[in-house]
Amino acid sequence: MAQLIHGRGVEACPAGSFCLYRDEDYNAPSASGNDKILVIKDGEGVDDFSAYSFDHTDDGVNSVVNNTGKPNTLFSRPAQQGYQFPVAKDARIRELHDFPYPDGSFWNDKAQSALAAPSPSKTLTVTLDEPANGAKVHANVTLAGTCTPDTDTIEVYLDGKLRDSIPHPASANGNWTYEGFQHTPIDGANQSHTLKVTAKRGTESVDSAQITVEVTAANLSITQSLKAHWADQKPREVYSYALVLKAAESNVHDWKVMFALPDNAQLHDAFTKSFWGQILSDGSDGTVILASPKGGQHVVPKEGSLEIDVQIVMPEQSDTYKTLKSLRAYQID
Repeated sequence: MAQLIHGRGVEACPAGSFCLYRDEDYNAPSASGNDKILVIKDGEGVDDFSAYSFDHTDDGVNSVVNNTGKPNTLFSRPAQQGYQFPVAKDARIRELHDFPYPDGSFWNDKAQSALAAPSPSKTLTVTLDEPANGAKVHANVTLAGTCTPDTDTIEVYLDGKLRDSIPHPASANGNWTYEGFQHTPIDGANQSHTLKVTAKRGTESVDSAQITVEVTAANLSITQSLKAHWADQKPREVYSYALVLKAAESNVHDWKVMFALPDNAQLHDAFTKSFWGQILSDGSDGTVILASPKGGQHVVPKEGSLEIDVQIVMPEQSDTYKTLKSLRAYQID
């Protein structure tokens, strides 16, 4: 079980613990009684900081001490969901405000749950099961496989060059996925490319798997543009985007569109009431998923396009919201 204590300074964090401080500079400026520290023992997790009076809106995690000797992770949503903030072993983070958050703000007061690393397995293994070796894939291919649950990091290599790192990649059953190519597709259509993944513990590379695939141009693509924005109830701002689906080689009857929704943002009521397709996820979990309507209407025609106008209420006016993050489209049929 985690424990809520009071104290100031790095030395207040017990040995073998992952310590989260209410205030910056390890609670140095905190008044008496507000110098809260959430102490998480090695190998344990906390599903919701609010259960320990860590309200992430204004009274959350602002500095961190990791005395476990192992990498740990903060999550932006309860139950180890949302964005991840990896904390290296033996790390001392004086101010989370120094670290950018994906929506353009910073990590202070953002974390809502945590996972302290379990005791390591004697060996690490990793497999790359999807796509199959020699397969023809689209440039926005998703990778999937298995790895030892306590793998610290999986590194993804494209043609021998490090493309990305996945911290604490394994789910509870040891599966991992990588959708980074959805955000930045592989360059070089109709060419062969080598994909390699490496499992790491700390800085040590322990196991790897590799495949060769032929990348083909995707039939369905998506672009976006900001049409306008206007004031809502201050300080909130409504942003209107044009999302344009295009089909290259054949009609697309069944499709999905996904994008990340910033914290404290929501789909505009006018959009949810008028949208002619399906809203599979409204963004309450951080991701909006839109889909084609049932019955074969609103087809993306071959060599043509289909426009979706989306309105989102953002928490404030900011250049950060000029584009939607992690926008991608999938052909289902």
